[in-house]
Amino acid sequence: DRFEHRPQQLSMVRAVTNTINDGEFLMVEAGTGTGKSLSYLVPTIYWALKNDQRVIISTNTKNLQEQLFFKDIPFLMKTLQADFRVTLLKGRSNYLCPDRWRQVLDQPDDHLSLREKEEALPLVVWCSETATGDVSENPGFNIQSNRSLWNKINGEGGACPQCVFKDDCFVTRARATAALSHLVIINHALLFSDLAADNVALSDYAHLIVDEAHNLEKVAVQHMTVEVGVWRIRNMLRKLYVREGIEFGLLATLKYRADRSPMKQIWKDQLGKATSRTIEAVTALDQANDEFYMDVNDQALKMMPRTAGTYSKLRYTAEHEIVNLMNGRSPEFFRRFVHLRDMLGLLGEVLNDIPESWLADRDELLNTILSCLESSKEIEEDLGVLLKGDAENTVY
Repeated sequence: DRFEHRPQQLSMVRAVTNTINDGEFLMVEAGTGTGKSLSYLVPTIYWALKNDQRVIISTNTKNLQEQLFFKDIPFLMKTLQADFRVTLLKGRSNYLCPDRWRQVLDQPDDHLSLREKEEALPLVVWCSETATGDVSENPGFNIQSNRSLWNKINGEGGACPQCVFKDDCFVTRARATAALSHLVIINHALLFSDLAADNVALSDYAHLIVDEAHNLEKVAVQHMTVEVGVWRIRNMLRKLYVREGIEFGLLATLKYRADRSPMKQIWKDQLGKATSRTIEAVTALDQANDEFYMDVNDQALKMMPRTAGTYSKLRYTAEHEIVNLMNGRSPEFFRRFVHLRDMLGLLGEVLNDIPESWLADRDELLNTILSCLESSKEIEEDLGVLLKGDAENTVY
């Protein structure tokens, strides 16, 4: 008496079952009340268990992710009495980076503003107790209102291959758990960012189920887009050096530690000179960044079509006037990028010659330099694609 016969649900179950068994493609539009989640979960669970294979389930919203993971799947585990493994996997930025957090704790004045120190208080106890590093566990910390702080300590943008915490990395642990699971629940954003990164997060899987697929195109555009704006470059530079009353960033940390190190004076002089020259290169690129984008923005606004007083998108090709303008301004911009990379390379060589016993966390500082070098190279390559205006299979 407690159950309702749903012919549409049975039809969907049969369709999903046949599709999974035959290795084919299926598109289903299920009306409200069909029970679509259970319709694809039941056959998927049985298939994954029988074949010991992984199935990825991608959703668009956090609400549906949590419904699947915390409600529907526990219900099916109990009802089906099936012992299967399931993981809710998120993108890197959702997890705490132990190495970046340790750096903040060791030298808070080098990394955090006064406001950020206050914002970090809800994290202190949680960081020492969490088993997953997933910030959503912490109700006392709001990412949206504390974005600047979280960007400094999350799992994005670290020098991971050389990290001393790689065995304790929450991102690595989550991915390892997902690799051993029958079902892995993700969102569309992770699906496409992983596609762009050659499946480093999800690795191989047998089947993909895309729920809320009507949002797929929008998310695909967001994550397959190459974009270089003033803030992408500025954020990269701020990791190296920024002066806001006091100095922050890697180069400020180097200056502080070198001044207090018992190392030989010749090493202090070499490190101080290399650090100062790198700071100058950062400042020069920061200025060139502002000038380039202000100039391009002013000119682009003059060229943009206007409808009812609002601007429309400006699409361009290699022959467009805006491309000629950008390429005319870009040589000096690129020279500043090259100069910064040269200075970072020189700084890395100087650091490498100093014994670690004379400079605390030398290897971690070197890893950060390598990470910034890679970021600078990626930005320069992306900027080259955008300035080209005619890259194959690309819409500008």
